[in-house]
Amino acid sequence: MEILIPIAGIITLFFILLIVKRFFDICVICGAISLTWISLLVLYKLNMFDNPLIVAMLMGQSVVGIYYLVDSKVKEELKIFRLPFLLTLTTAGISLISVSNDIIRVVILVSAVWAVFILIYLYRSGKNMKKFVSRLIECCKKW
Repeated sequence: MEILIPIAGIITLFFILLIVKRFFDICVICGAISLTWISLLVLYKLNMFDNPLIVAMLMGQSVVGIYYLVDSKVKEELKIFRLPFLLTLTTAGISLISVSNDIIRVVILVSAVWAVFILIYLYRSGKNMKKFVSRLIECCKKW
């Protein structure tokens, strides 16, 4: 039952959102997954669902979906921020389930990564930085 309910929920929401899509421009799969994990997260917080792993797996799908959506819409030069953006989404998702004892350290670490990438971005046109910046931007190009 533990896995059946989320899978059945995703299927049900998929077809409901398929009908709603006529009125709103939404990704039906993204909506079904997101509404499922949000519902499960609420149930988890209310002690009515006891498997945070399933919630985390579904959240992870949303994190990757948001990442790719944003990646497809930003200017090429801003793709240098892929890693810090993904780390931020991941940290936020994990924190929704359970705030870790070391959350302050995680926030500091992710902030430091942002700071480093901002510096790289600011100096990206420097002679020695162009190749490195190109590698950062092309990290996820088709292999």
